Amino acid sequence: MIITGVSPPTAPGGGYCSDKDQIILLSSISKIFKSPLGGFRGNNKVTSHLRLLFLPYGRKNTVIQEYTIILDAAASAGPDEKAIMKTKELRFKGSKIIVHHGGKGPALLLLHGAWAGAKLHWSPVWDRLAGRFLVIAPDLPGFGGSAPLKTETADEMVEFLHYLCDEFKIKRVTVVGNSFGGGVGQVFASRWPEMVEHLILVDAGLINMVPGPVRALLRTGPMQKVLTLLLKTQFTKKALEKAFHDIHALDDATVETIVGGAQVPARITKNLIISTDRPVSHETTTSLVWGTDDNLVALKKARRIASMFRFPLHTVSNAGHLPQLENPEEFIKILFNITGTA
Repeated sequence: MIITGVSPPTAPGGGYCSDKDQIILLSSISKIFKSPLGGFRGNNKVTSHLRLLFLPYGRKNTVIQEYTIILDAAASAGPDEKAIMKTKELRFKGSKIIVHHGGKGPALLLLHGAWAGAKLHWSPVWDRLAGRFLVIAPDLPGFGGSAPLKTETADEMVEFLHYLCDEFKIKRVTVVGNSFGGGVGQVFASRWPEMVEHLILVDAGLINMVPGPVRALLRTGPMQKVLTLLLKTQFTKKALEKAFHDIHALDDATVETIVGGAQVPARITKNLIISTDRPVSHETTTSLVWGTDDNLVALKKARRIASMFRFPLHTVSNAGHLPQLENPEEFIKILFNITGTA
């Protein structure tokens, strides 16, 4: 945190502080906050209000007055302070891919659910996480700002994740997958277990390889239509109301976008289901994080998974299917505890 300014720049009793007055005042505040004094900058500022002792240069009297201290949080983010996430565009097999990234430290790959892209799912927490990790949060192919892949299969999706790790020179990564993203993370961990430090499933059930005869049946035209229709029921307002502790966590425009944009994510999800033809291993170190009020994929399912595989289960109160959106502070604490960065 760097202190970059103070407002109002007026001396008590009227008139403006001299430059020397302001420098002394800022230097004093810098010592109080034990933060360096930076130059005046025009952006990335947050403010903090406090009452402080003002000692004008060359005067003996002291006057208490309220000031707004202008802090540059982005200039020197500590482990619990905000960092700036950046966005870059990549190309994977001819498709445009949007990736949000930022921070330094151990790699953390955030995989979003099927309702929208990375920003909806992870923006409430990714700045805090980027204070301790190198955070990579892609819009998965076909979601958000990313174009679909020409071949929509589970193998292609996880090959994209491998490419992404190569792009950021990542050898080992903690994968955090929410809902649909948890399924993708499981396939990735099964394919490249040596790359996955820890798999954290957020309100995401376990997936298994669809048996060959069933997969063959699902690949027929009529059954593909039925499966797509079933999946599209997860993109209704009724499903969203079941999924959230408070549906008002989403604004009306976002709800309309999710409900009205079901066709592409339902198709991609269907294609991944019918193309998962490799055994899915659950031997990677895995933890579960679940919203207590998720009635779409209920907590009792998480408890069954935890009991069956002896995965540790962490619950987020007052939150549903996207706990990082509804209760970001508690979610972040849990993630730091799981990863040993608390």
